[in-house]
Amino acid sequence: MIVINDEFSIQNNPYGWTLNQYYMSKPKKEGEAPKRTAKLTYHATLRQACSALIDQSMHDCTRARKILRKMDDLLEELVAVAEAKEKACSS
Repeated sequence: MIVINDEFSIQNNPYGWTLNQYYMSKPKKEGEAPKRTAKLTYHATLRQACSALIDQSMHDCTRARKILRKMDDLLEELVAVAEAKEKACSS
């Protein structure tokens, strides 16, 4: 699972990628506490999941910038892991 922040995460599944967006749901009955709920969307590729995350976060520019910085960091980590695996396979 790739955790972007406390509101978004992306998870690999057998058919592609799942974007999880967490939010506090409204109580169904008076006096109940709000519950942390996840809205799930499914995507064929990691790029599509990332695009959906950006689209969903663009209404708040400050939050979008933070998410984009985090995604840049994660991309660097993924590239490093891929390069290390490629190097290990070629040895």
